[in-house]
Amino acid sequence: MMGVSFIVPCFNASEFVEQCCLMLLQQTDTRFEIVFVDDGSSDNTLEKLKGLEANNITVVSQENRGIAGARLTGLNNAKFDYVAFVDVDDFVDDTLTGEVITIFNEYPETQAVLYNFGYYTLGEFKSFPHDFSVPCTGLDIVRKTIPSWRAYTNGVMRKDHAIYGYSESLPDTTNSDEMANRIAILKCKEVRKAKSKYYYVVRKDSTSTRVSDKLLTRLDTAFWARRVLPGYFSDSYISRDLYIFVLTEYCSLFLLFYRERKKISSESKLVWIKSLKSAGSDLLSSTNLSYLRSAGVKKVFFLLFTCIFFVFHRIFGRKK
Repeated sequence: MMGVSFIVPCFNASEFVEQCCLMLLQQTDTRFEIVFVDDGSSDNTLEKLKGLEANNITVVSQENRGIAGARLTGLNNAKFDYVAFVDVDDFVDDTLTGEVITIFNEYPETQAVLYNFGYYTLGEFKSFPHDFSVPCTGLDIVRKTIPSWRAYTNGVMRKDHAIYGYSESLPDTTNSDEMANRIAILKCKEVRKAKSKYYYVVRKDSTSTRVSDKLLTRLDTAFWARRVLPGYFSDSYISRDLYIFVLTEYCSLFLLFYRERKKISSESKLVWIKSLKSAGSDLLSSTNLSYLRSAGVKKVFFLLFTCIFFVFHRIFGRKK
């Protein structure tokens, strides 16, 4: 059935669900539905969601399975051929549904339409600094996300492709939803881009900037990508670029931990040190000199130096 199913995972999001619902109901084209998935919230999120149920609003409840698991549940309850993932505290232009349906009708080969994605802070929209041209294949888009984020995979796509991506044996880790999106987009023969904006709201308490044991699992996601994604590509540089991708994650997490280490508990500190030591050892043991023959050689040298430096840093070697 032609239309867009907006899938919105919710976890302890009672302060946002009503605002999100009102925002999505402003779509100027009525060929859409909203599927809210309460992912085991411990506050009154589910109660508020049940008060929103209507003909085009479905509410599903489940035990906590993380954002990727919640999105898969939403996919299995969606009725339209195309789906769009929306975080409960973000918002989209009211023209999105009508625009993407027009694109899918005009270009039958198109299987995904990316949002005009950007960050929204204090009333200002700033477009994501991408480096890709459309139309292109899903394979091209995903390749540009490795090792650096020169592209993004957020948008409206065919439901069957999304189910394929989110049915992959994903780790229950931070950013696993981003990996599921990449696997889904990989299947698309043609990808285009919408003018309608997706506003990713940047908050001070964002989980991406707060030291927590959950954030640390970004490393598990990165190592998973390094194992799985090479099977989808034939170019000889994919292993090198995925190594750099993992190394970048490692270094950014270590820098964040070192900066914030005095603010976290002793127990969490031990968890972080153990994981970072293990990841650092893995990266050092799998270093290949051919990885240094890349366009970003200066960045690679810096990251390798950082990695080696951290291994011998006093936080890993000596007690305070």
